[in-house]
Amino acid sequence: MLQALENKHQDELEDLLKKLYEQRARELRDQIIALLEEKVQGRGVVDKDFQVKKDALRALIDGVVKEAGGHVEESVEKQNQRQSEELGIDHDRELRELEKDYEKKKGETERKLQAQALDRENKEVLALQEKQLAEKRRIMSERLFDTRVKDLLDELDEQEAAQLEEFKNEQDRRREEKLALMQAEALEMEKMLEEEMQKLEELKQNVGALSREQSPQATPTSKTVVGPHGLSFGGDKGN
Repeated sequence: MLQALENKHQDELEDLLKKLYEQRARELRDQIIALLEEKVQGRGVVDKDFQVKKDALRALIDGVVKEAGGHVEESVEKQNQRQSEELGIDHDRELRELEKDYEKKKGETERKLQAQALDRENKEVLALQEKQLAEKRRIMSERLFDTRVKDLLDELDEQEAAQLEEFKNEQDRRREEKLALMQAEALEMEKMLEEEMQKLEELKQNVGALSREQSPQATPTSKTVVGPHGLSFGGDKGN
């Protein structure tokens, strides 16, 4: 009798854990899909802005070349090249910032859902075990009638209560360990992304410095053309 009851209770517990796992997986999937859609939209905005600036840069360069009669000074060419490179670096930086924001939100979402899932699991598993304990006590009290029943039930209550308390403590410990691990992983990811952003910024500064070092002094005949989006170019004033 008791073995059949134990098997029944074990099946109920496994069904509950499966249901809770599937619920957590659905919630995580829905949240990640929403974040991915947000990232894709953000990337589209960044790419579109980059293309607009790139087209404006090309148009301004063509205008300067045309105004100079098809010939521009070497310093102007280097300036144009430098601004093209900086435009690409800015585009990469914005994409990395977008990725960093996505990873941060993803980590926060995962930690939040993990905490909610663990709390829900603790609550529902404890409720099930309390229900199963009451069922076991009722069945035993209905089938056993000798003077040892009360002592047996009291001993069973103490054992089950101790097991429930041990289970609750173990779940709390697991929850804290998982959350601490996820927090550490999130901090490590943020550190890596920050380092990548710093390297990109240093690369941009190095490109600008190198271009300035390689460019000869501008002659009095050169002028600067300022276009849309803050793009500026040198040109030949004589033409």
